[in-house]
Amino acid sequence: MNEFSRDNLIECRDHAKKALNEARELCNTANTSISNLINKLVVELSDHLEHIDAKYKQFQMVNDLIANYIAFLNDKVHNDCIGKYNVEYAKLQQVMQEFNEIIDSLDKVKVPEFLIQESSTNDLSLEQGVSLKHFISVDEIELLFGNISIHHENMTKLHEFMDKSFRETAQLPFNKVINKRFQQMFKTHDDLMTFQSMNNDGIQSILKENESLEQELVSLLQMLTNHYDQCMVGLNEFGKSSLHINYDVLAQDSEESVSVLKDLRSIYDIIINNEIRGKKIVKSFETYTDKLMGQIKDLDKIYNKFKSTNLFQIIIFLNKYHEINGKLDLTNYHHIIDQLIYYYRNFLSIYKNKYLVEFHHQQFTYPRQFLTKLNRFLNDELYQFHQNERDRRINWLTKYGEFIPKQFKLPGDKQPSVVQVITEGLNDNDDNEANGVFMEKQLLDLIKSLM
Repeated sequence: MNEFSRDNLIECRDHAKKALNEARELCNTANTSISNLINKLVVELSDHLEHIDAKYKQFQMVNDLIANYIAFLNDKVHNDCIGKYNVEYAKLQQVMQEFNEIIDSLDKVKVPEFLIQESSTNDLSLEQGVSLKHFISVDEIELLFGNISIHHENMTKLHEFMDKSFRETAQLPFNKVINKRFQQMFKTHDDLMTFQSMNNDGIQSILKENESLEQELVSLLQMLTNHYDQCMVGLNEFGKSSLHINYDVLAQDSEESVSVLKDLRSIYDIIINNEIRGKKIVKSFETYTDKLMGQIKDLDKIYNKFKSTNLFQIIIFLNKYHEINGKLDLTNYHHIIDQLIYYYRNFLSIYKNKYLVEFHHQQFTYPRQFLTKLNRFLNDELYQFHQNERDRRINWLTKYGEFIPKQFKLPGDKQPSVVQVITEGLNDNDDNEANGVFMEKQLLDLIKSLM
């Protein structure tokens, strides 16, 4: 105690106070640095990365939706429009082929001149022969087939334009521009994830080191605080015998405070350096995040323009196509040709199997039967009936005639009798029997050839 003067204690106190003030300032700055670094690395960086990752996933979903919608439009264009039309046109071609075969069959079936009305022969070239084809609406059929051909040519051009428009307006821009931009964004995001994975350990190491250094700062600051408190106690109680103070220890602590402050400065430097390292890491992250956000903003503009312009044009075009195709549907032509097939097939069948047989019956068979019945009636039944009535009248007059006054009309004065028989429809058989025989033979030969 005798070696330690009051001046020594004041000097020790002042030195301790100065060291403590510097230590507190360094600790405050170090704590602020630690807090700032935690906020940057743990809060701000994590939030920023989560926000960017959410944006990326949102655009990944948008890109997938657009890709799926383009696939949907591709199906609409090539399957629902072009493909469906090609299927319908293939069916129509089959029907047209069937119709042409029927027309060919009609052309092969000849029609004898005697079957044609005289009023119609002037319109036909009888020298070259007449077939069933001459009695159908060839001009209207050619016009119908011409319209189908024009319709198909126009639809083919429309489909080619539709395919080209789809590729140039939707498919190629998406594949060459949008998808390419998305792949660039995907690579940047992948690079960011790789960089994050590489720096996670470094970030955690800095945070753990700062946590440990913070504890050391607390410990060193506590030592300097205790030393200053001891100096104040020693100074206040200097010269009092009631208090036992080990001034040697106090002097030794004063010498060691220099080393403690030096250690504290070193720790402070490490913490400040860690903050610099952390900021560099954040800056490195920003290189990727800024690039990724820029790509996201650019892609957002491209998406909006693509959806509002390119895809909208395809949708309008499809609606217009369905509107046009609804007015010029192939099923209308299919229905018309089906009706013609039904009519001409029946025309051919009835001519071959019904008409010729019926014509022969009405032209030859029935007139013969009619003449037979007529001859039998006139020469047998009617003659005998008339003769019986004549004999009965004679007998009646013989028996009762003398009793009838002459002024009375005698029964039977005007008995019905056949004076002349007039027939119609038998001229072909009566006027030119040789020609009728030839015509019948020609008709029968035709019937046999068509059976």
